[in-house]
Amino acid sequence: MAANNMDTVLQAVKDIIGYRFRERLILWEAMQAAGSNVRSAGDREFADGNKRLAVIGDTVLQLVLAEEWYSGGTVREQVSQALSQVASNANLDRIGRQRGLQTFVN
Repeated sequence: MAANNMDTVLQAVKDIIGYRFRERLILWEAMQAAGSNVRSAGDREFADGNKRLAVIGDTVLQLVLAEEWYSGGTVREQVSQALSQVASNANLDRIGRQRGLQTFVN
């Protein structure tokens, strides 16, 4: 993919999510679905699309939800419910589609 197209995609995604990445190639990796023909960018290799990065993202999201639950002092079932509802792939997919991110997934 041409560099200017990559730059255009990354800027559009950053505008949608409102976050500026220190390492822009991490965002590029995140936009590569499993089976994508894009296998690397710069010194980053991602032969299986964003699957390896998704493991990190899932873990971070679980940590954030658990910390929020812990500081709130609510019962344990609430964190389990939040993890299964908020952090589910179906919910994350729905949120991404609502924001139009599917347009930029390769």
